[in-house]
Amino acid sequence: MYHLRQRANLAFAVATLLALMALCLWTGRRFGAQEQRGPEVAVVVAARAIPAHTKLTPELLTTIPIARRYVLPTYQTNLTALGGQVALVTIAPGDVITTSVAGPPAGLGPDERLLTVAAGEQVIMEPTIQTGDRVDMIVAFTDGGNDRSELYLTGLEAAAARRDGEQLLAVTLRLTLEQARQVVWAENFGRQVRLVRQPARIGTERGRAG
Repeated sequence: MYHLRQRANLAFAVATLLALMALCLWTGRRFGAQEQRGPEVAVVVAARAIPAHTKLTPELLTTIPIARRYVLPTYQTNLTALGGQVALVTIAPGDVITTSVAGPPAGLGPDERLLTVAAGEQVIMEPTIQTGDRVDMIVAFTDGGNDRSELYLTGLEAAAARRDGEQLLAVTLRLTLEQARQVVWAENFGRQVRLVRQPARIGTERGRAG
């Protein structure tokens, strides 16, 4: 019995020693890798999905450590400095907040409005529409029992395009107040609304008003 206890104690001591050696080896490698990467900087990232034009608040953001050598000048590293800024585009969870995706809210003229049009069975959008594009709106409707379609509005600015992967979910349009009224009319009374992307900016015209 005495010899069995000695063997058990010896095995325990050996196991403990091996565990300590493994811990020291892992710690040495970890600190060695950290020294090789250099000092780290806390970089601001999105804590969750942030739709375009959303005001950036602390609960929407978090920070992660990144080696200073990999931090670009456009990366945001100060949560406080983002106060009052908005998402200029839709930001996915974990995306780094840079000066190209966050900034002061775009100024709207006294007669300008932002109106979001969501894709659906009634509203069909050209899937290649991107933020900043100019789009045309074509509306199909019934007039006196006859089916018609016409170029309704042209040259509308896509202030933001929201996606889920490759699927275009919604487009936020920058409009005059009168154009906003026309778009609402088309969504409510038009049989089908299509947004098509312009190859180049060709100006804005007014279309049919119901």
